[in-house]
Amino acid sequence: MKKILLSGLAALTAATASALSPQVIEEAYITKFSPDKKYFASFMNGNIGIFETETGEMVASFGDVEMPYSLGDGNCFATDGTFVGGTSYGAAYCKDYEWTQLDIPNAEFSSYAHAITPDCKSIVGIVGMAPISTEDTSTPMMVPAIWDLQDDGTYSDAKILPYPELDFTGRVPQYVTVLDITADGKKAFGQVVDYQGSMVALIVYTRKDDNTWTYSVANDLLNPNHVAFPEWPGEAPSYPVYTNYMTEEEMAAYDEACANWDWESGEEYPAFADFMSETERAAWEAALEAWQNAQDEWFQKFQAFNAVYEQVQTEGKTLLFNNLIVSADEKKVISTNTIIEDDPTSWLGFSENKTPIIIDVETFEATRKTPKNITVTGVTEDMTIFGFNADSYRYAAIYLPDAEEPISLLEYYAGNEEMTSFIKENMYHDVESYNWDTGEFETIHDVEITGTPIVTPDASIIGTAAQNDWNYDLPVSMYTFILPGLNTAVKNITDNASTLSVSALKNGCLKINGEAETVMVYDINGALVYKANKPASVVETGLNAGAYIVKVTSKENNVTLKVIF
Repeated sequence: MKKILLSGLAALTAATASALSPQVIEEAYITKFSPDKKYFASFMNGNIGIFETETGEMVASFGDVEMPYSLGDGNCFATDGTFVGGTSYGAAYCKDYEWTQLDIPNAEFSSYAHAITPDCKSIVGIVGMAPISTEDTSTPMMVPAIWDLQDDGTYSDAKILPYPELDFTGRVPQYVTVLDITADGKKAFGQVVDYQGSMVALIVYTRKDDNTWTYSVANDLLNPNHVAFPEWPGEAPSYPVYTNYMTEEEMAAYDEACANWDWESGEEYPAFADFMSETERAAWEAALEAWQNAQDEWFQKFQAFNAVYEQVQTEGKTLLFNNLIVSADEKKVISTNTIIEDDPTSWLGFSENKTPIIIDVETFEATRKTPKNITVTGVTEDMTIFGFNADSYRYAAIYLPDAEEPISLLEYYAGNEEMTSFIKENMYHDVESYNWDTGEFETIHDVEITGTPIVTPDASIIGTAAQNDWNYDLPVSMYTFILPGLNTAVKNITDNASTLSVSALKNGCLKINGEAETVMVYDINGALVYKANKPASVVETGLNAGAYIVKVTSKENNVTLKVIF
């Protein structure tokens, strides 16, 4: 039996104490909230949709597969609702639902606007300098740019920000990007993608008083042990082209012989060298010998360089491309650390693991969570980190402040019966899965498909996009859920200034500072699992490891706290 999504009156009955009711929107993939939270942007299949957060109604739509639009990866909304991204013509911004192209230096190459300051004074993005290809280039294929608002209300020509001409290995980077900018427009943040496309470093740009820019790259995160690289040998020597050693008549004779060759005849396939003169063949063989010698020398240098590169890959901390979020205080950058691990079960011999990484923008000191294959998608003011795990079916993962292990969306709403019921009804499904051992399809019950979460900085609203992997008979490929947030569930909330506070200890124990009247503990399903009156300063609940909601009351106030034992 397939579960049916709540909608209409059923969805409205799941409202929490917040004024916002949960919304279920079909064919929308939430990507960003506007600063006032009244709108959210959906981006999928080259289409940008702008929706009212409270009603779920679409108010504007741009682009499609044939004429795609893009949305910026950073803080792409300004306070007045202007947002940035790109059209099929390149970097652009949209004001009052009208798009305007930004100046770009090379219209034949791709360009994107990624972020805008709240006051619209500056837009940052990337502009193309060379075709996207595997060929070596003298500059990165894309470089950082800024457009500043002018007195006449238009934006300046693209100003290329300074960027490193070489990556940490001494080669030309693939890309140098800028993805976000601070509210005052004085700092911007991006990434340097190395020549090989495997190692990505944080780059921080700083605007000086004279409106010039400097930059600093966190290369020490990629190469923490400062391993020295040998000289990069460049591209491999080109194999000699045999046609350069033949006349047009000889080539025509060779082509005719190939066309007339019959594989059933038992004769060997024609060899082009047989159609050369002795002088031409000698020149060809000399060129081939010279190439082989050069190739052997090049390969030895390449192996030496690659050995160091592979060592650095295991020692360093690389970031996920285009994945970067700035903390509310603008002092940290939160991204995803991609970890390469040996994996004998993979045909590649390795697999990737992902985990949140938090980087100080001044010192580049970094901390990361225990790897659980989580990709970062959002951060709140109190540094609660949101992300997703996509091993099989994508589900939301949430790190409470300072927590090493993530909790599920259901655990996040623990203690709120209305929201936990809504999540169970709408985001847990029976799915059909093919069993490769038995060769048959089987039903897996209650699979969590909570999708990709997006959160407002104050944690008052959570949006999540989930692909329909549970019922292919429905004419809907994607759902967006808008949920009233539980910012009260991730930090202490008191009615007035007080010394009453609660903290979790090991083995199911709570530490209470202050004179409490009652302590109540709820599990992730909202059920009361422990209660005590007049508790001592240390409370032994006897509860198993897991996430819980703790509510402590006193005569003057109360504290609500989410804890993990």
